[in-house]
Amino acid sequence: MNTETFFTSTVGILLILFGIFQIILMIKIWMMTNDVSEIHWLLFKQAQAQAQEKEPKTNERLFEIGDHVVRISDGKQMVISEIQNGKYICTTGSGFVREGEYDAGEIRLFK
Repeated sequence: MNTETFFTSTVGILLILFGIFQIILMIKIWMMTNDVSEIHWLLFKQAQAQAQEKEPKTNERLFEIGDHVVRISDGKQMVISEIQNGKYICTTGSGFVREGEYDAGEIRLFK
């Protein structure tokens, strides 16, 4: 075997190994990008959850059904019997007499 064929076959084997290693490297990088996507998604969900915790809740009610309240305009004592469309429906007389619908600014808790 002469040196020229030995050199050519050695370079050929090295090129084949280099190509195989390139394919393996490409697959590993591809798998890492999938991991980065999953990490990004988890961080996004975590940041979104933290942002929701910091936001003031707009749908919190000041009063609940059954609370005893006082109409600010004249001091009449009532009980909240229903809540519809953000309005508090108040009754008197053990719930038999409906007094009306009130916003949160028109009534206050009875002390």
